[in-house]
Amino acid sequence: MTDRANPTPTTQARPTPDRPTTATGEPVGLIETMRAERGRIAWLDLHLARLAESARAFGYPLDLAETRRLIREALAVPSEPQPTASSPARSFLPPGEGQGEGHSAAGQKAAGERRPPDLTQAESAGRRSPRPHRVDSRQHGNDRGEGRGSFDGDARVRLVLWPDGRLELTTGPLPRDGFRSAAVYPEPIPESGTWRCTHKTTDREHYARALDWAERVGVEEPILTNARGEVTEGARTNVFIRRGGALLTPPLSAGGLGGVLRRSLVDAGDAQEATLTPGDLARADAVLLSNAVRGLVPVNFLARTA
Repeated sequence: MTDRANPTPTTQARPTPDRPTTATGEPVGLIETMRAERGRIAWLDLHLARLAESARAFGYPLDLAETRRLIREALAVPSEPQPTASSPARSFLPPGEGQGEGHSAAGQKAAGERRPPDLTQAESAGRRSPRPHRVDSRQHGNDRGEGRGSFDGDARVRLVLWPDGRLELTTGPLPRDGFRSAAVYPEPIPESGTWRCTHKTTDREHYARALDWAERVGVEEPILTNARGEVTEGARTNVFIRRGGALLTPPLSAGGLGGVLRRSLVDAGDAQEATLTPGDLARADAVLLSNAVRGLVPVNFLARTA
């Protein structure tokens, strides 16, 4: 059976390499990091659509039906119902987020209690690859036994697709809270706009540099900029601001990753793309960060220097 591709158009085609490798010559895997609650993956269709898009761009073989089976087996969940015209896509926009609470401790506490919805039926993922592949089912768990066997609770699920079509799936505990603080990394990210930022991969050295800086200056999430001084993304998140009644996020043309939750919000009309600068963040009614594991949460936006 073939999964049909019907992706929503994005603002910019994502650049890809001919033969992606890390700086040390190691192969690059494609990552999806997902949130499971009660054995269900939030935004599973959107995760698989993004994985399929990257797999096509990188030339990696991917069998989506087998990928779904692997996820169901790891989480011990039944087959998902097929999307129908009566089951439209839903997005997660917490009630009242970002309105007067984005810079407050009370707002952070409330945000930490918000969780993404159960599995949504959004657009279908990409086409099944006809090329040979194999699934390494041993990677359901790691050496500590995390993720092995059936799972009926909440978990952070990490799926990696390698160049030969091999899939690795591991599970671990969900983070307790959302991010609480963020600051702008003082140097532009040279990798912005390249495949290292526009696709989610195992090559994350540029994000590691920014995270090391954030740890030194005492913030949880560094916010990144491109050579033009525009905000692109966080090291692990997409960036939003609340300005009046609008929820705004940088366009993909700025050079960051198209996150799954971000896509859900933009596609649903709950958020709009706008070019943002660090000054816009400082003047915003609220600064919010999002990813599929932690949801959409307001943070304290702090001035920090190296």
